[in-house]
Amino acid sequence: DTSDWLDERFVIGAANFDAETTLEYMLECMKFEAKEKGGLWGVVIDPYNYIAKPDKRKYSGSGIGETCFISTMLSQLKAFALEAKCHVWIVAHPTKNTAWVDGKKPSLYDIAGSAHWFNKCDMGLILARKTCTEDGELVYLDTLEVEVAKARNREAGQLGTVRFDYDSEARSYEPNESPFEEETRPKKRKRLT
Repeated sequence: DTSDWLDERFVIGAANFDAETTLEYMLECMKFEAKEKGGLWGVVIDPYNYIAKPDKRKYSGSGIGETCFISTMLSQLKAFALEAKCHVWIVAHPTKNTAWVDGKKPSLYDIAGSAHWFNKCDMGLILARKTCTEDGELVYLDTLEVEVAKARNREAGQLGTVRFDYDSEARSYEPNESPFEEETRPKKRKRLT
């Protein structure tokens, strides 16, 4: 059954999102899983902002505490991935989504905290739900755009964008193969206040 399939393939390292988890603790757990339990194929950190940040005084001097933390974190996670021969995916959110109304999309530079999200990643994907404004209100549409915004190794992927439409009956996404030039207006999903 589905539960057995998931249990064989995934380990939930920290399910308690009420307490922030340190990067050091996460790396310890990941190293234990990689060595003692027979290896890892991949690690998903979702969401990034639940990782406890160290005291800003540790990175004092120029007021770039979070930037230094993100740079160090990405370097440590990449070193772990190389040592364990696995992938590490990090889910990180943009600073504010209201800036991308009516066709404007976020970039990797818009992720909260640092330009290092673009500079240090090997592969950068952006998932952006389409929105528009109607009668002064922000409306989510049923279209999701998935953009490969960075691919350091061209053998792993190439830059580009694909679209998917949400099928509410099947509760899944289906590829939207209409040309990007064609102006399509998918049905509305929900209004935000």
